[in-house]
Amino acid sequence: MANLRPLILQLLRFSSVAIVAALVHLGLATLLVAPAQGLPPLAANFLAFLPAVVVSYVGHRWLTFRQPGSPRRFFLLAFGGFALNNQLLLVALAFHVEAPVALVLAALGGPPLMFLGSRKLVFSRRS
Repeated sequence: MANLRPLILQLLRFSSVAIVAALVHLGLATLLVAPAQGLPPLAANFLAFLPAVVVSYVGHRWLTFRQPGSPRRFFLLAFGGFALNNQLLLVALAFHVEAPVALVLAALGGPPLMFLGSRKLVFSRRS
């Protein structure tokens, strides 16, 4: 169990950063689709994703992994996660899963892959 402690702490830090980035994303997307701005949901989602991914990179760089990483690799990984999230959402909706449930399912697919990708490809000692 002692060997798992650093990994568990890293997962907790990763989750904390991911929650803050998700709140930035959701907050901005909500503002952008409000009647005053009136952007279509997909456009608002993409525009809100951009600052959220910066928050995510900075948080993971300084808190989760505590070492320099490759910003280029991180942003490519994040855009891949964003694409995966949208695909999972579309598949769930195609199977007539109610939208709120489909959003939760789509949102749960990305973080495990982001953690593994960030740990192995972006913030590893070899990157």
